[in-house]
Amino acid sequence: MIKPDRIAAWTLFICLIAYGLTGYGMTKGLISQDFARSLHLSWLGAFALAAFIVHTGYAISLALRRHRIWN
Repeated sequence: MIKPDRIAAWTLFICLIAYGLTGYGMTKGLISQDFARSLHLSWLGAFALAAFIVHTGYAISLALRRHRIWN
């Protein structure tokens, strides 16, 4: 289960960096408006949300097991 968690963590990291870059690029005109908008508003949010759910779900389950709240 550690391998999918690490993949989700790196995916989340890359998505958040790309989210910031596309937002900055969209406002400052560094990249194409259409390309940045399509990435920023549709694709990156979906990938980041899925990676966030996997990554935090595993971390929460480990914390609950560590404190013997959840078997």
